[in-house]
Amino acid sequence: MVECGNCKMRVTPVKGYNLALMVVFTLMGIIPGLVYWFYSMSGPADKCPVCGKKAAQPV
Repeated sequence: MVECGNCKMRVTPVKGYNLALMVVFTLMGIIPGLVYWFYSMSGPADKCPVCGKKAAQPV
């Protein structure tokens, strides 16, 4: 659990990706869509599920 610096709530960070961007890349072709999906899912989970900002302060 971390405390979000923006909304000050204790949350479990989630990984996030932009669905609209995913659709655009997939419509461009399956390879760009897969590359974006792997890129967005390979990083650490650092987004607050409440406000969507980076949750950076471990509790």
